[in-house]
Amino acid sequence: MSRELVVVIVGFWVARLVAAGVDHSGAELSLAALLDFKNGLADAAALASWRTNASYCTWAGVTCDHSGHHRVLGLSLSRLLLQGSISPALSNLTFLRYLDLSHNLLTGEIPIHLPPRLRVLILTQNHLHGPLPTSLASLPILEELTLDQNWLHGSLPPQLSNCSQLQELNVAQNNLTGTIPPTLGDLPKLGNILLWFNSFTGTLPPSLANCSLLSQMEIAIIPTLGGPIPPEYGQLQQLLILHLYSNNLSGILPPALSNCTQLRDLSLFSNRLSGDLPGSFGKLKVLQVLNLHNNSLSAPIPSRLSNCTHMVFMDLSFNSFSGQIPQEIGTISFTAADIDGIPYANFIQSGSPTGGHLNLRNNTFSGEIPKTLGNCSNLSYLYLHFNNLQGSIPQEIGELNKLLELYMTANQLTGSLPSSLGKLPQLQRFLANANHLHGSIPESYANLTKLSELDLGGNQLEGAIPNNIGLLAAMRHLVLIHNNLSGTLPPSLSNCTQIQKLHLNYNAFFGLLPPFIANFPHLNDLNLSANQFSGHLPISFMNATALVSISIAQNHLQGPIPSIFGLLSSLQLLDLHENRLQGSIPSELSRCTALFELDLHSNYFQGPLPKDLGHLSSMRRLKLRQNVLQGNIPDSLGNCHKLEDVDLSHNNFTGSIPVSLVTLPSLALSLQMSHNFLTGAIPNEIRNLQLIQSIDLSFNRLSGAIPSSISECTSLQALSLSHNSLNGSIPGTLGKLQNLVSLDISANNLAGQIPDQLSAIPKLHYFNVSHNHLTGPIPTMPSLQNLTAASFADNAGLCGPPLALPCLRASDFQSKFRRAALIIGTVGPVLIIVCLLLWFNHKWQRGKAERCLLLQDPLEHVLLHVTAEELEVATSGFNEESLLGSGATSKVYKAVLKTGREVAVKKFNQDVGGGDAEGFFRKECEILSKIRHRNLVAVLSTCCNLEMKTLVLEYMPNGSLEKLLFEGNSFELEWNKILNIALDIGKALLYLHHECPEPVIHCDLKPSNVLLDKAYTAHVSDFGLAKILSPNASSYTASIFRGSIGYIAPECAERCVYSKKGDMYSYGVVVLCLITQKQPTNELFSEMGVDMPTWVRGFFPERFLYAVSPALRSQVEGAENNEKQMLQMMKMALLCTSKTPSQRPTARNVVQGLTQIMRH
Repeated sequence: MSRELVVVIVGFWVARLVAAGVDHSGAELSLAALLDFKNGLADAAALASWRTNASYCTWAGVTCDHSGHHRVLGLSLSRLLLQGSISPALSNLTFLRYLDLSHNLLTGEIPIHLPPRLRVLILTQNHLHGPLPTSLASLPILEELTLDQNWLHGSLPPQLSNCSQLQELNVAQNNLTGTIPPTLGDLPKLGNILLWFNSFTGTLPPSLANCSLLSQMEIAIIPTLGGPIPPEYGQLQQLLILHLYSNNLSGILPPALSNCTQLRDLSLFSNRLSGDLPGSFGKLKVLQVLNLHNNSLSAPIPSRLSNCTHMVFMDLSFNSFSGQIPQEIGTISFTAADIDGIPYANFIQSGSPTGGHLNLRNNTFSGEIPKTLGNCSNLSYLYLHFNNLQGSIPQEIGELNKLLELYMTANQLTGSLPSSLGKLPQLQRFLANANHLHGSIPESYANLTKLSELDLGGNQLEGAIPNNIGLLAAMRHLVLIHNNLSGTLPPSLSNCTQIQKLHLNYNAFFGLLPPFIANFPHLNDLNLSANQFSGHLPISFMNATALVSISIAQNHLQGPIPSIFGLLSSLQLLDLHENRLQGSIPSELSRCTALFELDLHSNYFQGPLPKDLGHLSSMRRLKLRQNVLQGNIPDSLGNCHKLEDVDLSHNNFTGSIPVSLVTLPSLALSLQMSHNFLTGAIPNEIRNLQLIQSIDLSFNRLSGAIPSSISECTSLQALSLSHNSLNGSIPGTLGKLQNLVSLDISANNLAGQIPDQLSAIPKLHYFNVSHNHLTGPIPTMPSLQNLTAASFADNAGLCGPPLALPCLRASDFQSKFRRAALIIGTVGPVLIIVCLLLWFNHKWQRGKAERCLLLQDPLEHVLLHVTAEELEVATSGFNEESLLGSGATSKVYKAVLKTGREVAVKKFNQDVGGGDAEGFFRKECEILSKIRHRNLVAVLSTCCNLEMKTLVLEYMPNGSLEKLLFEGNSFELEWNKILNIALDIGKALLYLHHECPEPVIHCDLKPSNVLLDKAYTAHVSDFGLAKILSPNASSYTASIFRGSIGYIAPECAERCVYSKKGDMYSYGVVVLCLITQKQPTNELFSEMGVDMPTWVRGFFPERFLYAVSPALRSQVEGAENNEKQMLQMMKMALLCTSKTPSQRPTARNVVQGLTQIMRH
């Protein structure tokens, strides 16, 4: 509508109004203002009634007075999808009291000038931007200002305090900045203030406490708002709702808030509040919502909080509350009720549950779960997970017949599952995983007909799955992993037709896989790994079209993979590793186009790799190692453009390396093809693997030169080309691989010199060029100070350190040869004579017929008296069948004395150390006589004569830690046992280093020297290499290397310097063995050219679980408290294995740290 037309229309209406006796000046302005507003809209279709042939007082949304003056009092145009800007001409509606343009699409700024008599201004949910006009302060009778859900910016004008009649201020969900004006406290009638979801800075103004009529304060979701909660807010006697959540508030909870006795909703969650929960909050008798989650509050919950008998929603999760859960909490019924005519529904935040809610998760509560919780009759949600609660689950929980969700994950709960839970008709979710529960699953749980999720994993449950489990028709998630459950899967399980996730892995289920296992129409995640299932994969898998993940690894399955697996179009993960499957890999798997991981390693698959696998365009990981696959590696694998990790090692593949595979830029993890029969050259196109971290082509029949283009694989950390037939020289361009940690090119036909450029690789820790034809001097490599001659062995032309052969100049060679010949000719005969004399003396000494005299007991306190003859009988003549273990200087036998007592006998080898068994014996006795501690192996007696030197030790029925970790059943090691073993060893070192009268350093701490008694308490043993330090000494230097490879500290290996800090390094490695269940000499580390601590550091902290053994990972993964404990223990172990001794903690630090970890 043109401006000229508006003038004509206005003139027409003025004439009519004059004729009617109306004040033409006011009417003219009102009409013009309304038409100007309409004219400013992009689409005025919603204002179709605004026609010029009718009075504007009849237009939709327009309200006029009834005095006949046609004064516009109200304009209500909400939810009409109006677009455009707000006309400044509206300010000419001088009698306008109510303006509501909310829930439209209006843009532009709020006009500077507004109608002076405005009482209510509502512009909610538009696209308005710009600052708040200061002219708002010129509206003296404004009562409501609602501008939320726009894009307004700038500050909140302090002049708003001039609006002395203002009752509601709502500018939430904008982008306002600056501080909250203290002048807002000058608004005497202010009842509601909503400033949430803005970008205010500074602190909360205490002056708001002057607004004595305030009933609702919502200043939340402002991460830039900090400081404390003003205690002055305790003066707000009318306050019903206080929302200060998701800010950056700090300090304590002001006890003065307990004076706000009308409070119904106190939500302060997601801040940085600390200190305790004031007991005075028990005065808030009508409080219904208390939400303090995600702060740093601590101390026990005050029992006086139970006085808040109207409480419906209490969330104290993600804090550091400790102590026991108060018994008095049972006096709260958690009943949702209206108080003083105000519905509880008014205080329920969007998305929050409506029933009774008690959330105490992720704290450090201890003690037993109060039985009185059974009195909280209207509780619908009970969350106690991730605490340190002990004892059994109370039977009284079964009285909560309105309970919908019960979470008890990751505590220290023991005992059996209460059968009374079967009386909870409404229960939908029950999670009690990661505890120490035992016994069987109660059959009464079949009554939980609404149960959709049951997770009892990570416990010690045993027995079979109840036969009546099929009554749980609503079950969607059933997780029973890591228990001792056994038996066959009950047929009634097939009735759980809604099941989506079925995890039964790491149990002892056996028998054939029943056909119904694949008949669940909604099943998408199936994990039966690490059981004892046998037989074939059932054909019924053809019906499981919803399956996304199948894991049936580590069982005893046989036969082929049925071709019908190709029908599983949604399948993303297929893991069948470590079974006894055989036959060929079906080409039909290529139809599973969503597949991103295929893991079939450690089976008996044979035949060629199907070319059709190249159709798997989503494939990321392909693991086929340790099978009997043969033929060429298909070029079509190069079509899998997302491949990141390929392992085809330990098969019988022949032919050359496909060029298409080494041109995949997506290969970012590893390419493993070792232990095959590959031939030909390494393709130059390998340069395309610029993101790859590990390449292993060792133990093949590759020939030709090492391509210099491999230097373009700049992310490479481990490269192994050993045991091939590669020839030519080592490319100097390999020095460009700045991230390389391990380089193994041994056992080839390489010639020439070792390039000096390799010394520029800063991270190289493992380097092996042995068994080649290399010549010349070995270059100095700063990062490889610990290299031994073994890395360069069998290269006749190499010289220089660490080889014993110096690099001689030609002029020196002839004179040195003559000198050596002269020395050998003179000294040789003398040496031969001396050796003969020593040999005759030795034979004479051993042949003397002497009586076996019992030497004086080297130990002052003998706990057991035995003779040599008794030990001979008790060990069956030191028979091999009695042998428990052996070392360089001794052997340990199990002995059963005539009293029936079991002991261990350590017998020192007579032919070790030049026959000085007595020397080793007496040295160990010297140390053992001065130490005694519960975490050291107790010496019960000694027995020594000319033929035998023995120590009689306490017998440890669970053997050594080494056998348990690396030879036995590591599943016996639960996470708590590992924590306790680590603490036991730490306490032993604390005693040796700091509590003995004379400090003792062990010098050879390793898992084989840690013994476990019946209760799995750890005892440190074998002090054959130990050293007593003099009072003023912190270390000592040995003449020869002592200790065990992999466990010994760098300074011990390099300079033979031994100290307490060296023991702490060994301790750190032992702890890493506990966590990874790998030995430091594992070939994985040698292949990568790193030591164990360096390998673990590569995963720490973001991916630390990747370094954890699978058996242990499955116990702690998802159990947040255990994950946190493991992360802290791994951090401690890595500190212990620092290359710099001064950076390692002491044994005292370790014990204190572990004790603290176990408390949390």
